[in-house]
Amino acid sequence: MSESEQDNLRNDPDCQGLRIKPTNDKLKSNDSLKGTMLMKTLSIDLPDKLAAEIDAYVKAGFFHSEPDAVLAAMSEFVRRNRMDLMERFAREDIEWAKREALAPE
Repeated sequence: MSESEQDNLRNDPDCQGLRIKPTNDKLKSNDSLKGTMLMKTLSIDLPDKLAAEIDAYVKAGFFHSEPDAVLAAMSEFVRRNRMDLMERFAREDIEWAKREALAPE
């Protein structure tokens, strides 16, 4: 991930929710992001083909590391889907309010 991409990620208000503060005292910072974000370590299993594609992007210089590639992909996913998720929660809240209003006392 280039310096400008890292800056964009750090400054993107849509990615603020990705700054995870673990509940334990072990806070980690990602060296490639120069310690600006608190990180939670996740362990994931990927299909071999997807892992090979990520590795190819890293080797081609698009990202510094596999974790940087995964972070960029997840950040973009969250950015693109945040509004849909908020709308779904709003609809669920409205349906709950309707049920409560119509419920016999």
